[in-house]
Amino acid sequence: AGSTGSPPTSSANCGQQTMNTSKQAVDVLLVLDRSGSMGDDIAQDCKCLSSSNSSNAACPNLTTCKDRWSTVSSAVTATVASTPDILWGLKLFSTPEGGNTGRIRGGGSACGVSNQVEVPVSANSAHAIQQVIAATSPANNTPTAAAITAATAYLKTVNDPNNKVILLATDGQPNCAPGGASNSDVDGTIAAITAAKTAGFQVYVIGIGPSVGNLD
Repeated sequence: AGSTGSPPTSSANCGQQTMNTSKQAVDVLLVLDRSGSMGDDIAQDCKCLSSSNSSNAACPNLTTCKDRWSTVSSAVTATVASTPDILWGLKLFSTPEGGNTGRIRGGGSACGVSNQVEVPVSANSAHAIQQVIAATSPANNTPTAAAITAATAYLKTVNDPNNKVILLATDGQPNCAPGGASNSDVDGTIAAITAAKTAGFQVYVIGIGPSVGNLD
């Protein structure tokens, strides 16, 4: 302040450095909610799909319904096909009947989550993910805590040098808490996500539909 001299020239004070950057591969395990309420309208809590076991009433105008499952499925299949630098895997919850075998968490098929994934993380998984999603329909409850726990255990077995994350896509109300399939399990889900982070796996959340107050 107060100087009357000339400012220094840029060549005397500025440097230049060139950095070469490159994309790094990342493993993303999509943990996808296929509960009955995923057959509800994406904009309101009413049933679009007659095959869904959602407890909500049918929407007044079924011809204009856009159900959550179809909307998310379309987005997922397009995304995995257009991101070859990401190694995708897929974990559904609950585990579909006739799906992969393994230990079932939660007691009963409505809350059952196997300890396996539907599609393992790999560089060429896009087609397999598309096939599994196309063959799956919304049904059963929302055992989110068990799904995150199983996803964390699976990622611990993936032996590559990539960063590993969990991408949870759900319409918001986890249940299947101990004591009953319909019991809310927000606390259990938070504990499972905290354990995933402690294990080194960040959990990112996509909220689907209008009732996502439990999600952040």
